Amino acid sequence: MAKDANPDEKTGKKQSGPSKVVFTQKLPAKIRDLISKLQQNYPFFAEMHEKEIEELLRQCENETFRDGEVIFEKGTGGDKFYLIVSGSVLIFPGNAEIRLEPGNVFGEMAILDRSERTATAMAASDATLLSLHQEVFSTEMLALRSKIAIGIAKQLSEKLRNANQIMNQIADQLTDALKKIAEL
Repeated sequence: MAKDANPDEKTGKKQSGPSKVVFTQKLPAKIRDLISKLQQNYPFFAEMHEKEIEELLRQCENETFRDGEVIFEKGTGGDKFYLIVSGSVLIFPGNAEIRLEPGNVFGEMAILDRSERTATAMAASDATLLSLHQEVFSTEMLALRSKIAIGIAKQLSEKLRNANQIMNQIADQLTDALKKIAEL
């Protein structure tokens, strides 16, 4: 599939950090399985054809992070988003903690507007991520660009819908609490 992080010349161990994703003529079975899983389970990839996903993956960097290593911090600039290939990632949008598993994407707002990160992301275990730089929108494949934008919009819509549900639950709880206080 991809080149792993460069081995340290002294220890022979993998180092954290990015390396370009490189494919041979035929996609390895592991990547074909990943593409199939992505298409079946994640709206971001559902409408992409195998060749489009292959092209998207070609534009990714393979990044590895050790357990507890910060991927990005809230308030820092962002120009790429991530797909979890293995391991898990914790997102800290404030006091909350959200655990993401393989197949999930995060950091997608940054690919649209290069704004500051709204949360901190940290590896919850040793993790392999594919990162996709904002420059993916310069790909010559117009259909792929469109599908990436639609995929990001769907992800953001789903997250917004979930946030709205949480806010409605909190509002209902607050209303109930205020009624109880008023009855006292």
